[in-house]
Amino acid sequence: MASRKKRSKKRTTPKPRIYIKPANRGKLRKKLGAKKGKKITTRKLADKPGDSKATKKQKVFARNARRWRKK
Repeated sequence: MASRKKRSKKRTTPKPRIYIKPANRGKLRKKLGAKKGKKITTRKLADKPGDSKATKKQKVFARNARRWRKK
């Protein structure tokens, strides 16, 4: 008996957006000293030896988010 491939179903509902708590919005920007409305430079998003685990996670998230919704 031949194996069948599963068909991928198209999403009928919109993909849920990522929710960031209001208390956490802008924390990384403040830590890095980046101005509101300007992009955070890749140099500032690079991992540094003195960064805490939370800051590293925020930087990784920010680096990944740069690639989203490109046209």
